[in-house]
Amino acid sequence: METKHRILVTDDDANVLSLMERVLSDAGFEVETADSGRAAIKKIETGRPEMVTLDLIMPDVDGWGVLAHLRRIPAPPPVLVVTGHPESVGPFSVMASVAAYIVKPFSTVELVTTCRKILTARVPPPPGQENRRDGPRRMFVVQAQVLTPTGERLASGHIVELSPAGIRLDVNLPLSAGQEVEVVFRLPGAKEPIRAKSIVRWQQDPATGLELVGIPPEQEQQLRELVKPLGSTPR
Repeated sequence: METKHRILVTDDDANVLSLMERVLSDAGFEVETADSGRAAIKKIETGRPEMVTLDLIMPDVDGWGVLAHLRRIPAPPPVLVVTGHPESVGPFSVMASVAAYIVKPFSTVELVTTCRKILTARVPPPPGQENRRDGPRRMFVVQAQVLTPTGERLASGHIVELSPAGIRLDVNLPLSAGQEVEVVFRLPGAKEPIRAKSIVRWQQDPATGLELVGIPPEQEQQLRELVKPLGSTPR
């Protein structure tokens, strides 16, 4: 029998907590819940879930307090931030455990898909298929649009790994090494989406490695902030 992935769902809204527990349980996950940041910290310490969903705005210990605690423990679980206040997301340097975020009200499909992406993205790509560019990188799941160089939409997918120079993208679209496309995605807390020209370096369905080219300096800096290693000191 296949072992179920264990998820800790954290929210102080009882209705949201119940909905997420039901949806994720029906999708095949083993779900535990916490109705406060303090309860989440205790369950993370004792239960070591494989991932955590986290509301940011909570009484007592809020989501920022939970993230600060995760910075102090070894091998913290990845976090999916589920927030009704997208403007409160960031700064990137204190979100080292955050693997993705979705905004309330969310669709159940988006919730389940993002959780699955976070858990499967923890497995590295096959040998020989990884992007070999030097530099820091980080698992981070975010929706993305793939366009032609002239701006025509080709497909939607999910970025599952980011660096300042490249991404690993899950998308059901046949692409060839050397092909040029554009990728559009939005980072948490950013006012404008990133729209970057990209060159396909490798593909093994559904994963595709893209080199980002021509990114404005301020957006490249956003990516650099996002991929700071766990434990780096916020500036």
